[in-house]
Amino acid sequence: MYYLLQFIFSAIATMGFGYYFQCPKKSIIFCGISGAIARIIFQFLNINYGEYFLGNFLGAIVIGFLGEFYARKFLMPSSIFIIPSLTVLCPGNGIYYTMYNLVTGNRAKALSNFTETIMTAGILAFGILIASASSRSLNGFKRRKNEFSKNNQKKIIKF
Repeated sequence: MYYLLQFIFSAIATMGFGYYFQCPKKSIIFCGISGAIARIIFQFLNINYGEYFLGNFLGAIVIGFLGEFYARKFLMPSSIFIIPSLTVLCPGNGIYYTMYNLVTGNRAKALSNFTETIMTAGILAFGILIASASSRSLNGFKRRKNEFSKNNQKKIIKF
């Protein structure tokens, strides 16, 4: 039940950001789906295994792969699907507590929160990078394979 509610609320939040960022109407539901799936992966790993960074990393990879898939399917830029979907994984809590601890004078805790926030943002960026690079290299491999098979068929026909 908890994960179902997380899925629903994450999808609604992601679709809201998609609407706010003026994404095309037919892409908003798919933004919501990819953001909700990533949030469920994050919550599952964070709650059951205590893996905060791994949950963010795998969630970002899922967002990247789904964004690239949807981009090819709907002939739109992948950033239309990726940017709204990432909002459910952004470390807003860490940013808030970094500023709160700076204002209250607790510099050690502020530095700790800042480091964790920067690491989380880097992990999200790296997950998207891995997914995009993998997706594009797989697409290039498929295209080269198809061109190779077409060239070999032409050679066979000539004989």
